[in-house]
Amino acid sequence: MKKGVDLEARYKKERVAEKYHEFARELRGRYLNCAAVLDTQLAEILTEYFCKDDYRRDLFFSEIATGQQFSFRVKIELLTKILKNDCKEYINIHPELLKTLSRIKDYRNKLAHATIDVSDEALSKDKISGVGLVIYRNGKREIDFITFEEAEKRQVEINMMFSNITDIKKLLPLGI
Repeated sequence: MKKGVDLEARYKKERVAEKYHEFARELRGRYLNCAAVLDTQLAEILTEYFCKDDYRRDLFFSEIATGQQFSFRVKIELLTKILKNDCKEYINIHPELLKTLSRIKDYRNKLAHATIDVSDEALSKDKISGVGLVIYRNGKREIDFITFEEAEKRQVEINMMFSNITDIKKLLPLGI
């Protein structure tokens, strides 16, 4: 009988693991797709800001702005400098904008690089309310638990950022 109980427990853990993976795919897919679009929009803004000539703009965008060396973090840092110089009023009206961009970057990185917690403890839960992401900080393994509600709030936050990006495109002296 012990063998049957072991198989049943193993089967239950496998079903829970599948649910975690399904939620993580949905969470990552939705958020990382939005982050990729945001990354490209930042690249477009920076390209338009620095390059007025069509050929130079296309060359800069294809070879630099969307290249690996020009990371999401670097784009945010450069955009921050530009906004502080050229759009101080907008920053004053939207004081959380830069912090939100930083949160989006951090969350994006977590989703992109963390693995899913499929420890015995995680798999023994009867009710799934989110997913644990395994991350490493200061040489230690940690679990950041993302609830369904938190994931939805983060999705709303990144979606709202697109409105800010539209505003910024209108405010900056771009070659568009």
